[in-house]
Amino acid sequence: MAKKRILWIDIVRAWGMLFIIWGHTLKGWESYQGAFFLTVNVPIFFALSGYLYHPQKIVKQAYKLVFNLLVPYFFTAFLIVLISLIVNHIHQRGVLISIGSDKEVIKAFLFGMGGTAPLIGTADCKK
Repeated sequence: MAKKRILWIDIVRAWGMLFIIWGHTLKGWESYQGAFFLTVNVPIFFALSGYLYHPQKIVKQAYKLVFNLLVPYFFTAFLIVLISLIVNHIHQRGVLISIGSDKEVIKAFLFGMGGTAPLIGTADCKK
C-alpha cells in the first residue's frame, strides 16, 4: 500500500525549493531579499525533517548522518575551499574562480553556506 502524501508538507517543500532557486539566482546577494531567501530555505527543510522523523536505532541514524550528509558535505566543502585558496594565492586567471576572500571562504565552510552570502542580522547584510 502506498503512503499517503500530506499536502501542506508538499506545499512548504515547494516554497522552500523556490526560495533556494531565488536565492541562488539573485544578482545582489548583499541585498536584504537575497539574505532572506538564503537564510530561510535550509531551516524549512530541517523543520520538515524533524516533523517527519521516526525513531530508529542509534547506529543506523549515525551511519545515515555520516555517509549521507557529512561525507558529501566535507568532500565538497574541502574542494571549494582548496580551489578558492589556490585561486586567491596562486592562480589569478583562467577557468577557476574563488567564491571570495580567505576569510569569506572559511566562514562559508563553517556556516555550511556554499557561498559568501551575508547572514541576516550581520553587518554585511544591507537593506
